[in-house]
Amino acid sequence: IESFPPMPTKRFSLAAVCVGRDLVAAGGQCAMGGVLRTVEVLNVDSQQWSIASTLPQPCCRNSGAFWENRLYLLSGFNHDMNPVRSVLTCSIPDLLQSSQSPTNPAA
Repeated sequence: IESFPPMPTKRFSLAAVCVGRDLVAAGGQCAMGGVLRTVEVLNVDSQQWSIASTLPQPCCRNSGAFWENRLYLLSGFNHDMNPVRSVLTCSIPDLLQSSQSPTNPAA
């Protein structure tokens, strides 16, 4: 079993998708139960996390898929814990283009 460094933002109920040698962690809930719209990316080779741009809206407890350079988030719940009835989608290049190193990776 291989372990990776902790995510910059502690979260659960997120969508995780592999994109090449990157692992994309999208949305989820923070320890206080708030629903997140943040996206963080782990480069498996360098073992470094970066912070990508945000999702169109907060979401959690959903499923993620990567297809034709797009991230798709299906089902789940929004910030009011109402079911999401649409598919959230964003361009992977757009998400990754704004990636930056986290200022406090141990947070």
